[in-house]
Amino acid sequence: MKNENTVEKVLEIKVRYDDAIRNIAKYRAAIDDLKKEEAEYKKALKDKKISQEEYNAKLVETEKR
Repeated sequence: MKNENTVEKVLEIKVRYDDAIRNIAKYRAAIDDLKKEEAEYKKALKDKKISQEEYNAKLVETEKR
């Protein structure tokens, strides 16, 4: 639904395929690392090595990356 305040633009975006694939792999690896780190925090919480507050703080820390 268009109204007078709506503008439609078509963008042409060029991407180098090899760069895109390399960056996707890099981001997936970073996500996997963060998931492993979060799993370690969860285990530490379960084993009572860290408090719930420490666990929450560490999760917030990982989300900022």
